[in-house]
Amino acid sequence: MNIESYLGKKQNIIDSALIKYLPSAKGQAQELIKAMRYSVLVGGKRIRPILMLAIADMFNKPARQIMPAACAVEYIHTLTLILDDLPCMDDSALRRGSPSVHKRFGKATAILASYSLMALAFELLKDDARAIKCMSDAIGVNGVCAGQHLDLEIGAKKISRNTLTYIHEHKTADLFVGSCLIAGHICGARPAQLKALGGYAKYLGLAFQAYDDILSIKRTNKDLGKQTKKDKNSPNIVNLLGMVQTENFLRKYTGLAQRRLSIFGRKAEILRYILKHTIERRK
Repeated sequence: MNIESYLGKKQNIIDSALIKYLPSAKGQAQELIKAMRYSVLVGGKRIRPILMLAIADMFNKPARQIMPAACAVEYIHTLTLILDDLPCMDDSALRRGSPSVHKRFGKATAILASYSLMALAFELLKDDARAIKCMSDAIGVNGVCAGQHLDLEIGAKKISRNTLTYIHEHKTADLFVGSCLIAGHICGARPAQLKALGGYAKYLGLAFQAYDDILSIKRTNKDLGKQTKKDKNSPNIVNLLGMVQTENFLRKYTGLAQRRLSIFGRKAEILRYILKHTIERRK
């Protein structure tokens, strides 16, 4: 299968849906709405909603059944990037090859755009209590916020591998887990299948972040469309363990993710292709 073609088609479908649910930039709040639209439509891999559509394909469910939740996940992911780029957090002036939202619209508008995207996301999830619970778990004090808090608290200190794994699991992997569990619930997955999807998503997320750290060392800002972390003291798995051990962990996470898919047999081929693409991408 041509995974690039598959991802491109799904990305186009998702981009159209994301535009559909975003408010029009008019009225007294039009500058705020412009910031929302800019943050979402400036680009992105859309890997989390693509995973959700791939799960729908695996269960033979139509894309329209999963699309509102898939868009909600991408809005949530986008707002985490807006906040991550703020001067009080990772202080990045560049995102997806364009100025960060706070650089384009100001810090206050960026924060309010984040709130507005979260409100829109939960509006799309409002009829599914399980999806709301999955998303809350993924982004709250046991999820993305926990990982980001520890990341900021530690800063450039030398940390243990377990602490860095905790940061990666919560700051990155938890939103992958939430995405896959929401898709599984919507598609009627059985408990054993949900457990498998959650495990796959966890190790996919850890592999994604480990490879992101590799790219951050090897690539330039221009290559990645965002600021890299080449500082030897930054919380980066390559800086902590070295390239050889990092690549060993990458293989370990990939193998663990692959094994979690065995319950689905050949039906999970697309999820396997996405996993492979995750650790071979250029940015």
